[in-house]
Amino acid sequence: MSRFQHPTNTRTIRVLCTGQVDSTYVLKALKNGADGVLVIGCRLGECHYISGNYHARWKVDLTKKMLKKIGLSPERLEMRFISSAEGNKYTEAVKEFTKKVRVLGSNPLNSDKDSKRMGHALDALISAASGYRTRAIVAKRPRLVEEGNVYKEKIPDKEMEALVNGLIEAEFVREAILTCLKEKTLSCTELAEIIEASSGEVLSHITYLRKKNLIDVDTVKDRTPYYKKL
Repeated sequence: MSRFQHPTNTRTIRVLCTGQVDSTYVLKALKNGADGVLVIGCRLGECHYISGNYHARWKVDLTKKMLKKIGLSPERLEMRFISSAEGNKYTEAVKEFTKKVRVLGSNPLNSDKDSKRMGHALDALISAASGYRTRAIVAKRPRLVEEGNVYKEKIPDKEMEALVNGLIEAEFVREAILTCLKEKTLSCTELAEIIEASSGEVLSHITYLRKKNLIDVDTVKDRTPYYKKL
């Protein structure tokens, strides 16, 4: 592949298997200013580690949903399956993706208008994706879907996807609350407006975070509590 010409504005990072590619790798790349991320793995059914590229495809799809949630185009992330012997196809895939990203435009973090909001949102996603609960369920997913739990009950893929999406959603809102409260004290209503969630949902997560001693009431103004990060 090194003998083929690549676009000069790309950077290649090698891993042993695309199954190693974690959602946080993609999110951190975008947080650091990358305009897009292209994951290229072995052809389906030809993985040296049996099913690593299948797991990578599922994680890429999950990450694309995360990006859509915060208003960042999921088209900035893509996965292709190419044999290591197909250097020309690899080069063409990189060129095609580069053109696609050029049409999408620069990463919003590189513009003054959206950088702060998008930066906070990505920080919350990174924390949510790297949390213990999220990593545990993502790691166990292949076994639970393909082999089953301790009772040999296989969990349908759609049910597992809904479970992971719900977990990511909850962790994201909690991390978003913590990120907002790092800067100043805020009320439940103000947090809901910033995070773009319902007040009831935010209040339930505030209750959870208070029980975990992560936040607490700072002051009460006109019967409205304002929260701070501990």
